[in-house]
Amino acid sequence: QDVLRRHGNDFYVQEVVELMDSDDTDAGEEDLPRDERTSARKARRAEAARRLWEVLESATTTALSSAELSAAVEADPGAAARPFATPAGWKPVKGALVRLRPGLGEKNGLRAGELATVTRVDSDGDLYLKRDGKDLQGYFKPADLAHGFDGWLPLHAAAYLALGKQALLLVLEAHSAAAATADAGGQYPLHLAASVGADKEALSLMLEAHTDAAATA
Repeated sequence: QDVLRRHGNDFYVQEVVELMDSDDTDAGEEDLPRDERTSARKARRAEAARRLWEVLESATTTALSSAELSAAVEADPGAAARPFATPAGWKPVKGALVRLRPGLGEKNGLRAGELATVTRVDSDGDLYLKRDGKDLQGYFKPADLAHGFDGWLPLHAAAYLALGKQALLLVLEAHSAAAATADAGGQYPLHLAASVGADKEALSLMLEAHTDAAATA
């Protein structure tokens, strides 16, 4: 918890001040006690907030808003402790992060556990992928693939997406044990952040949250 306090105190205080100063009270709530007004605001934010996994997934193609991430975590704090499972009926789209489905060891140069990005989706459903900046030869079918976040905790996804320190801190504070949790491939959030060139502040946060991960890099 010390690392969370050291890195997050200023950011946390800023968020609390912004929350207390926010002027989003609905008509009719002005006369309510302060705690009831605060509860009403939280309820509205929870209704408007997208689910945590949806917010993280959007970061694969667009810039992520810390405010939106904060709202998603606040709306469902327990989501940070729940591994992602590929939804029924999910189909990859251009820009999606994917991996081979469980049980498929290798196809077209992509091996189990490796991540790739969809670069093209043909009208017949054939998919073309890129890994580490290089196009993979051959096509894939949707049934060959699972969502790239499959089996990950939100902190693993946030680390792989190379999110900044403040965004990582939001997810880390919601479930700090995730920093010491390896994925199916033995990768900790620190490893994932390092693999995509996360900045020094983000790497420092992940390292301090679970120093033992450095010994298995």
